[in-house]
Amino acid sequence: MKQTELEKIAEEFGSCVSYEREEFKRGYFIECLFYNDANSRITARDDSIGTHGKLVSYQVDEKKLDSYLPLLKKSKTEIAREIDRDFSNRPRSKNPEKWKVYGNFPVRDFEDLPDLIRMHLELKED
Repeated sequence: MKQTELEKIAEEFGSCVSYEREEFKRGYFIECLFYNDANSRITARDDSIGTHGKLVSYQVDEKKLDSYLPLLKKSKTEIAREIDRDFSNRPRSKNPEKWKVYGNFPVRDFEDLPDLIRMHLELKED
């Protein structure tokens, strides 16, 4: 069987991510790739059934936004531009120690996902 986009990304990032796939009757499947660290989370989901399609969700601690925004602006990927626009339109909370910024974006493919994971890895080291 040919490797899916998410399987290839899981192989590329190894222990930095986790990958799950659930098979259903008639060849349908749902697969998910997860990246988690103390400051952020990314979930990529591919639903072959067509209910939700391909979706990328992210979550970042607000206290890390000042480090994260320049990484997004530097990126040439569509998903980074979408997240940057989303963040730019949000007010900051009064207590960033307890606030996470999050969102979901439908995507055509997961081509930009490795770049997004690398940004989160860079943010982790900050």
